[in-house]
Amino acid sequence: MRHLTTLAIFGLLAGCAAHTDPSPPSSPEKDSPAYPSVSTSPGGTVSTPDPSSRPSGGSYAMLNTGVATAAIDTNLDRLKALQIFEVGGLLLSNLPAEANCYGLPCPGHEQQYADAKEVQAGRLADFTDTTVKAAAMPASYDVVTPAVNEQNLDVLRSLNIVAIGGLIVAQPVQSGNCYGPCSDEIAACNAINNDRANKLANIAKAF
Repeated sequence: MRHLTTLAIFGLLAGCAAHTDPSPPSSPEKDSPAYPSVSTSPGGTVSTPDPSSRPSGGSYAMLNTGVATAAIDTNLDRLKALQIFEVGGLLLSNLPAEANCYGLPCPGHEQQYADAKEVQAGRLADFTDTTVKAAAMPASYDVVTPAVNEQNLDVLRSLNIVAIGGLIVAQPVQSGNCYGPCSDEIAACNAINNDRANKLANIAKAF
């Protein structure tokens, strides 16, 4: 029954367009392989590394040697694929100030930067696994208010692991058959949004 419900939700997507409420965090640019998507501020603002300021030789390559660090982009993509909330970059909230030079490791602190990043990348892996499992759980069909959605998002933001924006909201697409969106299109989008809100609630409960 749950499988049939999921198929029905995907079928409704044809008359809806994605929108986020409120505005999502700034999405990180795709960095070079040695710099997976990261952010050093909770708001998700990412400083794109300047190639001329990167460490040279082995110290630069060293930054991507951790197993968890190598999986950062994969885990961020898994979160984005859920299409529940906007996902920004990994937050290096555990990075000491003396090791952080505008999103890059300060000279002499390359290993400290890499170690802190590996720890956060490990937390991201655990966060992603828990989130994906919670999103797959049967969701209720309770009506969830925007205020409750924001509370649930704040639970995830308070973990300081990844930059998180708003709930992804489906908006009805005007088909031209009605003056404005048709009632069935509005109902379809409402059903999608309610499903996402209840999945978000399941995710927040998991933490």
